[in-house]
Amino acid sequence: MTARFSQREVPVPCLLITAGASYQGDAASNYHSLTDSINAADRAFLAMTNVTIRSFSEGEVTEDEAASVLVRKDQVLVALSKGEAAEELTAARNMMGDRPYHVIAKAGPVAAKGVLRWPLGTSLQEYLVTATWQFIPLTDVVLMDENPAVGTLEAGYALINRNAIQAVIELEPPAGVAAQPAVESTPARYDQLIAPTEQHQRDLPIDPVTAQAVLLATDVFDDAEPDVLLALLTELTANMRITQQRVPSGAIVLREGEVGDTLYIVQRGTFEVLTDDGADGFNEIARLKPGEIFGEIAFLGNRRRTATVRAKTDASVLVLPANTWKDLAAQIPNATGRLMRIMAQRGGPPGGGLLSRIR
Repeated sequence: MTARFSQREVPVPCLLITAGASYQGDAASNYHSLTDSINAADRAFLAMTNVTIRSFSEGEVTEDEAASVLVRKDQVLVALSKGEAAEELTAARNMMGDRPYHVIAKAGPVAAKGVLRWPLGTSLQEYLVTATWQFIPLTDVVLMDENPAVGTLEAGYALINRNAIQAVIELEPPAGVAAQPAVESTPARYDQLIAPTEQHQRDLPIDPVTAQAVLLATDVFDDAEPDVLLALLTELTANMRITQQRVPSGAIVLREGEVGDTLYIVQRGTFEVLTDDGADGFNEIARLKPGEIFGEIAFLGNRRRTATVRAKTDASVLVLPANTWKDLAAQIPNATGRLMRIMAQRGGPPGGGLLSRIR
């Protein structure tokens, strides 16, 4: 059986490697690159179709086929793109500097030897500490996995889970630049920003009555006909097209620099909107409270977020992907107009006021 993609989804061929298995197939994504798909913070899982699964257990390698698989992103150590390298490099342009550095990065049973690019004048440790992406790019990669289900592979482009890196060794620095010793990868600066005390729970079901109450509390839907809205939400919540996230204090919902196509509505708690000051910290530019919306500019196209949104308190949000918004807006005629008016009042996209800063 061959799995199909929705009209918005693009098949991105890839290989995902975890501590005990590998998954080769097509990532079902709204983006055109594995780089953006795996770094998108609004989904805890990466959906794959037409998957070959190779696992290693009790000294044996087994292979299975599956029409579809959900792989939890934080369990992925390394992701290899099987698509066009140019597409991936374009997506990674904000993550890479100008000068190549030859390194070995160790993550669990996987060692990846390749070229890591970070800005000239920035040390390897500074790059690892300040990077805001969970998966950082390597090019010209030789991958060595202790797991015989994977073995040794070569790839033009790979992404390594920064949170899983145990050590990085610089092998061949550019002329005139001193080699650095192996560094333990503990991204303290960004981890201090996140610092959640509990797990960030994504893709949770929500009942239609609760979802109705959240939407009616916004300036966009507060004049919607309750019965009409409830009928729509009954179907959308049943199909998990509207979900909720429980966000512990200190956890991040969206990150500056990533691509997003998701609308968020604050259900409870308070969020702060932060921008990287380019030095050693972050500037708070706004606070968000229940009933407020953020991330809506992404509906106009896949754009990169220009700010980070972090929970100031234990909180929760309602999550509406772009295709869900379109279905809602088609049945609630005033929704799009009211959203546009709110955007205009706050400065309007792009490059304007608050809303253009929290994409």
